[in-house]
Amino acid sequence: ALVSYGEVDYYGQLIDPPLTVARQRPEVMGARAGELLLARLRGKARTAAERRSEVLPIELVVRESCGIRRRSVW
Repeated sequence: ALVSYGEVDYYGQLIDPPLTVARQRPEVMGARAGELLLARLRGKARTAAERRSEVLPIELVVRESCGIRRRSVW
């Protein structure tokens, strides 16, 4: 079984069986990074005690590389 973190659009098409991925949403990461940057520029940056890790949502895209077989339409 094999799972990748991050969609590999082009390379994913070349791999057989198709690769299962934990798909990130770059627009969500970018928006959050922008919010944090603007807060810092406005002088509202977090103190060391307030800093923490953030977990952004991902989507698990299950494909054949994890052992799931495609069903035949016939």
